[in-house]
Parts: sequence; structure tokens; C-alpha cells
Amino acid sequence: DHYGISADNVYAFGDAANDVEMLRAAAVGVAMGDAEPVAAEAADWLTRTAEEDGIAYGLSKLGLI
Repeated sequence: DHYGISADNVYAFGDAANDVEMLRAAAVGVAMGDAEPVAAEAADWLTRTAEEDGIAYGLSKLGLI
């Protein structure tokens, strides 16, 4: 809200229980491949683990890079 960006334009990556609200609020919530079950359930889809460059892989799959 502070920057005037709609949640429709937000992609969020997370892996833990403290990320659940963020994953649900974003237009696309992506959980890391080794995410806690509660985070994986809150996400729209799973990417690879951090060790497997999951964020870069997810951004590529989303067409953002």
C-alpha cells in the first residue's frame, strides 16, 4: 500500500510459517522446494530448493527473467 503497488502485481517466495500471510496475499505465492508444509500449502506452487537456485528457477518459470 505504501508504494501504491497492487497485490495483483506481487510475487512472493517463502519457505517458513512466518511467510504464510505473504504467500497468501501475493498474486502468486511460491514456496521453496524444501519449504515447511504450512508454507507449501499456502503457496500457489513450489519451486526448487535454495541449493538448486529455486528463486532464479521460479523467476524464469514466471517469465520475469
